Amino acid sequence: MFRALVFLAASALALGAEAQAFPAKPLRLVVGYPPGGSGDFLTRLIADEMSKDLGAAVIVDNRPGADGNIAAEVVARAPADGYTVLNGNNHAINRTLYRSLPYDDKDFIPITKIATGPTVIVVNNNLPVASLQELIAFARANPGKLFNAGAGYGSAPHLAAVLFESVAGVKFTSVQFKAARPRNRSSPVTPR
Repeated sequence: MFRALVFLAASALALGAEAQAFPAKPLRLVVGYPPGGSGDFLTRLIADEMSKDLGAAVIVDNRPGADGNIAAEVVARAPADGYTVLNGNNHAINRTLYRSLPYDDKDFIPITKIATGPTVIVVNNNLPVASLQELIAFARANPGKLFNAGAGYGSAPHLAAVLFESVAGVKFTSVQFKAARPRNRSSPVTPR
């Protein structure tokens, strides 16, 4: 199914190109995440499979920043020949967060959803809570003293925290990072 969707999407985008076999050159898969993070890792897995299925190189082009707007602008300004594809997830969100964007939603054709992931709440072992209800009670008693981390304002983790604050009637101090922390061999986190 994935192979058929990628092939159909690439073929449809290439209709305006000169009549030639597609792909006749490498494809560029632009991603709004830094190298080494989870979004980049997923994009590279997809690029490898696309390369196998299409018989052409698929090059990952990392353009992190601005909640994916930098990557989206790169793709919007690329020729509409099917050789530049975006792995992005913030279009619906960014329309509501930014007064103006360097692209228009009409510049893109959605192809497929490639992944979903859960949002979870975890706390430090030293925090005196053992349930969600206890966390809410503690946060209400200590407004602004608990911190939540996110991958940038407008990111899914940030918006999930804002929704949680609204529903639970609590207030966290938000600490936003540019993106998910890239993993490397010297990472102190080891698999079980």
